[in-house]
Amino acid sequence: MRPERWNQVEGLFLQAVEMPTQEREKFLSEVCQDDLTLRQELNSLLACDVPETPLVKGSFLPPTSGPSSSVSNTVIDMAGRRIGPYRLVRLLGRW
Repeated sequence: MRPERWNQVEGLFLQAVEMPTQEREKFLSEVCQDDLTLRQELNSLLACDVPETPLVKGSFLPPTSGPSSSVSNTVIDMAGRRIGPYRLVRLLGRW
């Protein structure tokens, strides 16, 4: 993708991602008009920007303790598990 085109896509994406979902369709129709490639690129980026949707099934966050939202010191050992074509070998770090 040419840098000029990427700047256009990025700018429109940053505008659309801040909008409520129900307003995006109208916005995309207005800015993309007959440019189907632009519309597809923006839809693809917006589909990837869904923070509520986990990347894989299961949670990777350590469990929380009690009613507070503070993170416990519990570390979940996931070595040996597979995520798609990848196999987790060892823990790299923790917070």
